Amino acid sequence: MLEWLKQRVISWLLSRYVGRWIHVEQKNLHGQTQGNVWTLEVDDLLLRKDCLDRFELPFTVRSGTVKKMTVVWKDKHTLHIAVETVFVVLESRSADRTPSPAELKDMEAKTKRALLEHWEAQLDG
Repeated sequence: MLEWLKQRVISWLLSRYVGRWIHVEQKNLHGQTQGNVWTLEVDDLLLRKDCLDRFELPFTVRSGTVKKMTVVWKDKHTLHIAVETVFVVLESRSADRTPSPAELKDMEAKTKRALLEHWEAQLDG
């Protein structure tokens, strides 16, 4: 029971903090505990296609994977994350290309989300 709870907590933390760059799926999680040390391994992660959009780079992610990510949580203030083998396929963003209506709607939603995150950060700080 406690093992399941620890995996859920780390999965939630991963989704919260690295979920904007990768898709975290429960089926890819492998966890274990030894005393105060929690170890979680996540295999075959997919990069989100919009993971670099907030940086307004002249290219976009076409596809990408992370072979393995290991999270070791030793105490409540020490968290180590190791990432192994990242593969990314990029494509250039055409400056004269007109975005589709779906892309415009997606850009608007991302802008709103970024604004809400900014406001939340101001409230928390």
